[in-house]
Amino acid sequence: MKKYGVLLLGTVLVILGIMAGGYWYSSSIPEVKTMVLHPQTAHQTVYCMGEVERNGSETVKAEEILWIEKWYVEKGDEVAKGEPLCQVVMVGEDRIAEMGDYGDTLRSALMTAGRIHLDKSQTWYKFMALEERTTILSPMNGTVTDVCAEESDILNEGEKVCSLADNENLVVRVSISEKKIAAVFCGQYALLSGEAFRDTTLSANVSRISSSAVTQASTAGKDSVFEVILIPEDPDQVLKPGYGARAEIITAEKENCLVIPMEALCQDEEGTSYVFVAENNQTAVRRDVETGEEYKEGMEITGGLLDGERIILEPENCRSGSPVYCVKEEKTTA
Repeated sequence: MKKYGVLLLGTVLVILGIMAGGYWYSSSIPEVKTMVLHPQTAHQTVYCMGEVERNGSETVKAEEILWIEKWYVEKGDEVAKGEPLCQVVMVGEDRIAEMGDYGDTLRSALMTAGRIHLDKSQTWYKFMALEERTTILSPMNGTVTDVCAEESDILNEGEKVCSLADNENLVVRVSISEKKIAAVFCGQYALLSGEAFRDTTLSANVSRISSSAVTQASTAGKDSVFEVILIPEDPDQVLKPGYGARAEIITAEKENCLVIPMEALCQDEEGTSYVFVAENNQTAVRRDVETGEEYKEGMEITGGLLDGERIILEPENCRSGSPVYCVKEEKTTA
């Protein structure tokens, strides 16, 4: 009996040893994520930051000398075309001439300062209160961006009364360094994203590029940048003036291109580029490749790989000819 017991125990130990060895072997096989390579359209891009602004604006100016008696709006108010902005008295040169010495004093003061603020105790204030009033109306739908005069101000002809901006036509003004501006042209397609609308990506087009650079402070000192205007295709969804925006301008694209992520590309000591292919989904095999342009999607492969091959991503633990375990998650190019 003891003999059989020893034999049984030995058998169990052998089986356990085999199982342990198999477990150790399987656990030593690296798990790898893969992608199946297919031709796709690759893009080159320029990234830049900017701000959402109103595109259309208009400044209301005094058509003749006038006195502002009352404001109906303040900065930040939204108005419709034809709504009252302020109540004024049109003074004009004819009325000033009728005032004799008072008129000469007023004209001299306007020539010096451009405008005069009247105190209610002044004779001119009492005179203005007797004159016929008129109302200045908004010339457009929009937002009052600046109120340029106070109540009881007398403005000279051509002086600014207030400024308005169009709410409906929003643009994104971005800055692009002189190193990248050569790749940017009017009409190019762009994608917009931002913290204030992080769940939405908007389409836009390059509308205008400044003809000269401006100097801008940066972490490296000073940079020369060009201002570029992007017009969103549907800004009313989420955009508001003052929002920050990140723009990705598509500067070039190539169809039917084999592209792999940069993390899949390796290089040996001699400078030869290579990748690892998962043959039969179980063996890592080194494949030397020829590379082309770098795109947003990754590095273009011009030789050494074929459509449909499974490429190993993050191949740090791979050796050519060694077994690998391809995890279920995989990335497939299209």
